[in-house]
Amino acid sequence: MKAKDDDGVIDLCDSDEDVVEVMKEEKGASRNGGGSNKENSPDDVEVIPPKEPTRADLAAAAAKRRAQYEAHIASFGGGGAGGYVRGGQIVSGAPGAIGGGVNPLLNPPGAYIPPPGQSRHDMNIGTDETAECLDVTGGWYSARACLDTGNGGGTLVTKNLAVKLGLVDGFGRPVGPGPVRWQVVRGVVAGASERVPIVSGLTYRIKGKEMCVDAGVTNAELGDCDLLIARAEIMQFESDGYTFTAGRASRW
Repeated sequence: MKAKDDDGVIDLCDSDEDVVEVMKEEKGASRNGGGSNKENSPDDVEVIPPKEPTRADLAAAAAKRRAQYEAHIASFGGGGAGGYVRGGQIVSGAPGAIGGGVNPLLNPPGAYIPPPGQSRHDMNIGTDETAECLDVTGGWYSARACLDTGNGGGTLVTKNLAVKLGLVDGFGRPVGPGPVRWQVVRGVVAGASERVPIVSGLTYRIKGKEMCVDAGVTNAELGDCDLLIARAEIMQFESDGYTFTAGRASRW
């Protein structure tokens, strides 16, 4: 080590050549990074922008979605041929393309579609309705029906209507093989009870809904109706979307 110079500066180098070597080493260290954390700096991380989809990519994705949808709707219909819903009916085959025929999205598979011509009035039922009853020959008879929410027993039909429908003979006995079932009903006539035979397969329809029920054949007068419908059957109408109101349902 050299002694202190006259200017008060301590010279740690043995010679001028040592100073040059020290400067070279510092310059070389700065080129090699100098031990800094530059390589870990977030500013030096390369960011790769997302790839924009091409027209071919978009077309392939659309074709895949279309194929999946057509495979879905092909599972509906009979015979494995596929089909779709249109106008309340299952139509065989694939639906027409959008803009070129039927739009399958207007009637998606499995959606509830009311019968053609069904109006809001047709979904309203009242205490007094007109019913159509099926006879044994396949014809329909018009009958007056009373929907009685207080009838917790079973539906009753007058003997006169049951004879017209071919459900009983002239004596009021059910036609057909097998033993006759009987039931005691009360309340048809105040303070009285009646033992009535039960007929199976009484089919009637009111405002598009068809019912097939067991009914008792009564000799009593049911007032202004031929068919006294039980509360349990009224509830079936309501479960199918019909609205029940007291009195005759208004048409307007």
